[in-house]
Amino acid sequence: MSEATAAGWTALPLGDVADLQLGKMLDKARNLDGRPLHYLRNINVRWGSFDTDDLATMRFTDDEAAKFSIRDGDVLVCEGGEPGRAAVWRGGATDLKFQKAIHRVRPGESLSSDWIAFFLRYAATTGSLTDSFTGTTIKHLPAQALAAVTIPVPPLAEQRRIVARIEALFARTRRARADLERVAPLARLHRERSLAAAFPAPEDAGDGTTVANLLAEPAANGISVRGSDEPPGIRALRLDALRLDGLDLSRVRYIEIPEAKARRLCVKRGDFFVSRGNGTLSLLARGAFAEEPEAPTVFPDTMIRLRFNRSRVHADWLALAWGAPAVRMQIVARAKTTAGIWKVSQADLETVRLLAPGLQEQSNTAKRVRRQLTGVLRAEHEATRALALLDRLEQSILARAFRGELVPQDRADEPAAAILARQRATPTTSTRRRTRAPP
Repeated sequence: MSEATAAGWTALPLGDVADLQLGKMLDKARNLDGRPLHYLRNINVRWGSFDTDDLATMRFTDDEAAKFSIRDGDVLVCEGGEPGRAAVWRGGATDLKFQKAIHRVRPGESLSSDWIAFFLRYAATTGSLTDSFTGTTIKHLPAQALAAVTIPVPPLAEQRRIVARIEALFARTRRARADLERVAPLARLHRERSLAAAFPAPEDAGDGTTVANLLAEPAANGISVRGSDEPPGIRALRLDALRLDGLDLSRVRYIEIPEAKARRLCVKRGDFFVSRGNGTLSLLARGAFAEEPEAPTVFPDTMIRLRFNRSRVHADWLALAWGAPAVRMQIVARAKTTAGIWKVSQADLETVRLLAPGLQEQSNTAKRVRRQLTGVLRAEHEATRALALLDRLEQSILARAFRGELVPQDRADEPAAAILARQRATPTTSTRRRTRAPP
């Protein structure tokens, strides 16, 4: 059953069935009058909820306080950030206001607030809402575009039944999601304990050996990869080629570089690459071994190349040891921060100490740890897969809801057209389209 054929349904622009108000412009030079009040930004509006732990303030006159007020049943919609993200206010009477990054949608008597919020979520997941966005890099949902979004309008009683069914089903998916999201931290804890037991920290500063002593040649920095997405030139790994799951040799650009320098910086099978910097310490200096590239490829200056001596280092042993707490703590201790970016240097990494046994023992240790981690990795994979399936399930629930297939229809329901006709005939309760941004 489609929107057009569902009995008693109609479809109208949102601005025809709800009052739209864009929030107040944040302008410290002009906002000098009134009293300081907390207001919502788009970061405070989540899908289906509000995060009010971090609220900013600005001044509102009495007229502005009334104009930008919030009451139960108002739908707050993000204008930017993640345009269209929406939640229904159910917090009761509040002095909270909202800034220009948010639309307030106040439905007329023909629409349920939750119906609007769920529809916007449905439109966002299907991508249909993107047609209403403006901007190239930073997307926005202007007031006129939001007002023009066509929304299906079933009988009000049917809207409420559908919303109740969606909420009941989503309550189940939320419980399942919460259970699945506990898998990752538990798996991480198990992995860290296994790695800590297999790769203990040197007890004294002189124990073990340094990374420098295990290298076949000194650590090397890469080159700037400002170039082109297309040939000519030599392939150069992009800044994001080093990922949590390994080194993606397909992520390349093309740069001009002297042949001698290209030979010195070429990626070879067995090279170990480490990220030089990151915004978080947990991701700093993550590393991965390279496979053989399909064509000569150099690496960027956001990476450090460690070329280990294969007669002294078993690759799988080193890959596991690099993620062990004993190594991570040494890297964190050497890291330095500038403008919120944590960095390490070649010299820093070369002084990291490892308890490196002989090759055979390294191989045995790697095999033992891999066996211990097999079940953990499988659980993580299955949990990730299940979370993706939950996303698809929720999308399917919303799709059925807005096709009129989620709950049975009731012929006794007052058709939406009758409610809309009554609404238009009563000016005091009719909605109006407000598309002009406030000063």
